[in-house]
Amino acid sequence: MEQILQLFIFIPLIGFFISFIFLNKQEKPISAVAYASVGLQLASVFIFIIYWIIQGAPVLDLKHFVFYKEGNIEIFLDFYFDRYTAVFALTGSLITFLVVIFSKYYLHRDEGYKRFFNTVLLFFFGFNVTVFAGNFETLFIGWEFLGITSFLLIAFYRDRYLPVKNALKTISLFQSSLLQNTRTVADLISSPFDKRGKKKDLIPFVFCLLFRIERLGICLMRLFAAEILAEKSERPRP
Repeated sequence: MEQILQLFIFIPLIGFFISFIFLNKQEKPISAVAYASVGLQLASVFIFIIYWIIQGAPVLDLKHFVFYKEGNIEIFLDFYFDRYTAVFALTGSLITFLVVIFSKYYLHRDEGYKRFFNTVLLFFFGFNVTVFAGNFETLFIGWEFLGITSFLLIAFYRDRYLPVKNALKTISLFQSSLLQNTRTVADLISSPFDKRGKKKDLIPFVFCLLFRIERLGICLMRLFAAEILAEKSERPRP
């Protein structure tokens, strides 16, 4: 059963790449790909949950791909499934399917029709990576996809001022919230030894801390630039 978990990651990703084949004016094929991807995901998750319950609802954990391994440090993709994953996966698939149905008619003849469905499918991919994440590495990957696609969806009408301003604020707050994950890093730095008295390897954690601080600085600069742009645009023109 564990091997099935990776299918819930690949289905929206494959739909995302297929949607690039069509032109913006080909609305029916674009919406059909989104329907098929999200609908297949919804049906697959629903059937899998029923089968999973019949089998006794065991906790599933799939170690998928190892990015880096040296000593006791191992960075890898891990997919996890329990009752919380089942609720979020089913609810998220249902809501995304309803959004796709509504957007097909709401964005009819819109110049960003293809761009919207591309972004929604990529957002759905990031959502599933986050929901099925079994470790922090996988969670961070999905969380970054969610942040980028949320920014693109909020700023969908990019020729308007307010959507772009709100998108900049969102991505800034989104990235700054990631610093909450550095509490463990602070504990490790303040205590260089574990409970057994062995010295901890702090290099990966310090690197992660510095990386997050750098990302926060960039987001604050974006927010400051958006505020300056707002002040200039609100000034009366001669």
